[in-house]
Amino acid sequence: MPEYSLVSTGLSSGIGAFARTYIDKNSEKFHHVLVCRDPGKVVKKANLTTVKCNLSSVASTKQALEEIERLVQEGKIPPIKVVLFNAGVSHMTRTTSSKDGFEETFHVNVISPYLFARQLIPSLENSTEGRFSVTGSNTHFGD
Repeated sequence: MPEYSLVSTGLSSGIGAFARTYIDKNSEKFHHVLVCRDPGKVVKKANLTTVKCNLSSVASTKQALEEIERLVQEGKIPPIKVVLFNAGVSHMTRTTSSKDGFEETFHVNVISPYLFARQLIPSLENSTEGRFSVTGSNTHFGD
């Protein structure tokens, strides 16, 4: 049985899907909670739970966080120890808006990870060696 859960964003496609192959090969100690827009595209595994989330929506992000916390509380997944923020979008102009009216690159790359971090800090505080890992770039300065 896995000792802890790793929650990740941005590992269902693109560069993140390549990173996930490494995570999958080294996942005997943890349960992977993959947060993604389309869980139907993800190949199911025994130690993998998918949570549907559109990171360009505050409501969808909050709903995903509630689901993750419920899964922990109900004992369906182990306690969270690691959160990996890898999701990101890149628009070369500032004219693409999120569902909530924010510039979408900023929303997905900054606002949603902030919401995840604020909500999951208590979970990581309860874990020894809990951590957040963030990948990123300066793509939001595209224009």
